[in-house]
Amino acid sequence: MANRPVFIQKQDGKQLVEVKYIDFEWFAGLHYSQKQKSIRSLHDAFLKESPCAQILEVSSKSENTLGIDLSAFNLIYNPKKSINCQAYSLALYVSLVKRNLDVTKIISEKKSYLSLIESFEI
Repeated sequence: MANRPVFIQKQDGKQLVEVKYIDFEWFAGLHYSQKQKSIRSLHDAFLKESPCAQILEVSSKSENTLGIDLSAFNLIYNPKKSINCQAYSLALYVSLVKRNLDVTKIISEKKSYLSLIESFEI
């Protein structure tokens, strides 16, 4: 068994991203197929709790092209702008967009971004 975080965007309330820890069956091994079994197991366990959820696996082992493109291996590292956890960042971005906030302006101005983010629970 293993336990991993799942990041869920929130469309309302004081919280932008909910972090839920999920227990799932982990499959040992370095082979691609073993990693995908573990990913499917995590998704299945999460869907038992949230059956209507739409999941995007942000990983180089994702079965979704967008998830692969957003994975750490495919992003350019910029220590002044990079956020440590791409999955959390993606959930945060979706939350802001679904709240109809001007994401382009928020992201481009550090002061605006920090002011907005600090007004929510993190």
